Amino acid sequence: MVKPENEIKQSLETKEVQPVKFWRIFRPVVVAKSEDKEPIWFCPHNAISAGPNKLVIDYSKCDGCLICVRECHSGCIKEEREVK
Repeated sequence: MVKPENEIKQSLETKEVQPVKFWRIFRPVVVAKSEDKEPIWFCPHNAISAGPNKLVIDYSKCDGCLICVRECHSGCIKEEREVK
């Protein structure tokens, strides 16, 4: 069952954000435009937001857990090795 857009926005606003506990070795990268919103819902750090037809990742909040890569069924998010 698909939730209405306003219910999804409300649940995202009240979602408890998990603090970043470690730094990443791999990071998620948006490689294609998509309207897939599942990575936004599953990110435990609220590091992903929706831009115009493309997801945006805030790397200051991302710890590299790559849950978004597993939950992105459209394939628009891939992983790459972090370069320091």
